[in-house]
Amino acid sequence: MEISINISMEAITYNITPTADGTKVSIAGVLKSINAIDLKSELHKFISKRERLIVDITQISDIDLTGLNALMFTKIKCSLKYSDMTLIADDKHPIMKLLRLTKSEGQFNMQKPVLA
Repeated sequence: MEISINISMEAITYNITPTADGTKVSIAGVLKSINAIDLKSELHKFISKRERLIVDITQISDIDLTGLNALMFTKIKCSLKYSDMTLIADDKHPIMKLLRLTKSEGQFNMQKPVLA
């Protein structure tokens, strides 16, 4: 049985779907400033011990350092719970430029989106 929850905040929407080994969170909109701070506290709710958190950011149209920080802290929280976090984004996603600028390449397990 698959349960899907759709939550909307100003300028950002995310969909939570349980998976066999954890949770998938698909995020759409703009991941900047207060949205990123709000999202960080929401993402932490879906981190379970020794489970996988998949964060699909393919529908994020813009991200700033606050957004990157929210994702980094989520990854750290996953590590503390012996969990794995995977980001889904393509090579042209705005996060890739931020990762290069901050010399943070390799900090995330990256996965390319599956085309339907």
